[in-house]
Amino acid sequence: MATSCITTYGPDLTLDRITSSFVRDNLKAVFEFWQLHGVSSEGGFWNGVTIAEPHLPSPADQKSEFAQGRQIYAYCLAAKKFPDLREGLLEAAGGGVRFMCSHFWQDSMGNKGLAAAGEAGGWIVATDPAGNWVQPAMPSYLSNSDLKTPGNREVYEDAFVLLSFGQYFAETGDEAVLPWLAATMERLTNTRYFGRAAGGGFDEHASLEWELLPGAPRTQNSHMHLLEAFLTVYGATAEAAYLEEATGIVDLFFSKLFDTENGCIGEFFSADWTPDAAQGENVEPGHSFEWIWLLHEYFKRQPDDRIPAAMELLYAQAVRSLDGEFGGTYDQIRRGDGTFIKSTKRLWPQVERTKADAAMVEFSMAQGKRNVFAETQLREGLLYMFQKYAAPDGLWSDNHIRQGTMDPNETRINGPNVYHIAVALKEAERVLELVELAGPPHGTLVHTRAQPP
Repeated sequence: MATSCITTYGPDLTLDRITSSFVRDNLKAVFEFWQLHGVSSEGGFWNGVTIAEPHLPSPADQKSEFAQGRQIYAYCLAAKKFPDLREGLLEAAGGGVRFMCSHFWQDSMGNKGLAAAGEAGGWIVATDPAGNWVQPAMPSYLSNSDLKTPGNREVYEDAFVLLSFGQYFAETGDEAVLPWLAATMERLTNTRYFGRAAGGGFDEHASLEWELLPGAPRTQNSHMHLLEAFLTVYGATAEAAYLEEATGIVDLFFSKLFDTENGCIGEFFSADWTPDAAQGENVEPGHSFEWIWLLHEYFKRQPDDRIPAAMELLYAQAVRSLDGEFGGTYDQIRRGDGTFIKSTKRLWPQVERTKADAAMVEFSMAQGKRNVFAETQLREGLLYMFQKYAAPDGLWSDNHIRQGTMDPNETRINGPNVYHIAVALKEAERVLELVELAGPPHGTLVHTRAQPP
């Protein structure tokens, strides 16, 4: 009888094996697994498959906009890295793009595509496996908000269209995606649809008829992923407008999102960008780590004197919030004292920690220095992740209890996690290779606020 069990590397894996080549091999295994099990015969990608063999999707599964976008993006990244998998990965990514364009752009009457839906069209959040509109479930990123009914149009989800279509264009040069990028930006920026919000950023939640939802929260998460998307599309097209939009998000980070007193970012905000009254103390350290990496990516394209100190403060506080007893990153902590609200440990905060570690290492090396603390954190964080979450065949678990074991009720693995894994391992491999080539540290060393000098 098939069981829901993932045989991870476990405690036999030791720190000396955490090298750039080990990381690369495991990244390849992830895509060998998902290319075989995650691509839907009806088009696009599954939101998830069973842990138990033969790793099947549920026939009742929705296909979500962000899950399609994340996987298109990840498959494009992997296609660039692995020439022997390239053809199949780009075929799958192209199939995802075509499925989205054929089914996810709709008006409120169900007319699909740019021409048929006309000015009333836009991206929808969810379809059934065949591509027909369905009422979406409340997404996890809004489950703790005051929003009672999920929107059928969400900026968070649209951010992954920009991200994925931009990366697909970068990898293939297929100009067919450019009108879709332009139309997505029109929906984002025009007040007939979402539009720019008072106080900065964008309105985020709308109905099929493009009515903004009352009582909907403002979120850092949507804007963080817009920054990622703008940087990606700018890198693919060299259109200055996308870098200008990225700069707007960075300015929003410093003016509204970044809590310099506590060295963190809140999740939910009221209309004037003050912390949400009910959940203003809730902080997800995975997002602090994610912002570090994104700020560094922006800095590499557009140097900004505000960024180095912000990266350092975010990193120091996020590292301090790690579980000193069992290891790993908590899902949610309190803004003031850093104690946990949710002691569970999903996969995504662990991989975002890896991206932040890599960013801190690379930032120091670019200045001719070595951040030995961040280098150690990078390798130790990878070790924890591989021991607890990763199997050598490319199967990774997601929901873990505090002690580091998989939630016994978990029966599925999430397709969108491929995006988190792909970016984190790509960055880890690249930066570990820089460290390996540089050899033992010497000269000027960097101390972080998370450690004593």
